[in-house]
Amino acid sequence: MDEENIGFSTVREINCTIHWFQHWNGRQRELFMKDLLAKALPSQVDFLLDAISDMNVRDRPPNIFECQLRLFGQWFEEWSIPARNYFVEKLRSFDPVFISQFDNSVHQCANMQ
Repeated sequence: MDEENIGFSTVREINCTIHWFQHWNGRQRELFMKDLLAKALPSQVDFLLDAISDMNVRDRPPNIFECQLRLFGQWFEEWSIPARNYFVEKLRSFDPVFISQFDNSVHQCANMQ
């Protein structure tokens, strides 16, 4: 899939998310993994519950990472399947280990169904 078939705005959103990802620490990447799995496997209640429990209700404004995750979620909902696949492949080029873990989790869930 190339960028021309996805759309300029979506490519910008994907590039922005990749930029954020490159600056997230290990814990933030773990939370992003849970969020991404919950989005990729919406029928898996465990991922959704984990994502919700990690987003504790607090008496303070959200931090930058939480805002980034929220914005990513809004973007991801609007992306086409080819755009989502493009995002995963682009992320794979920056962090193949992360995407390998993601692929393994998706595969394990698929085998459980």
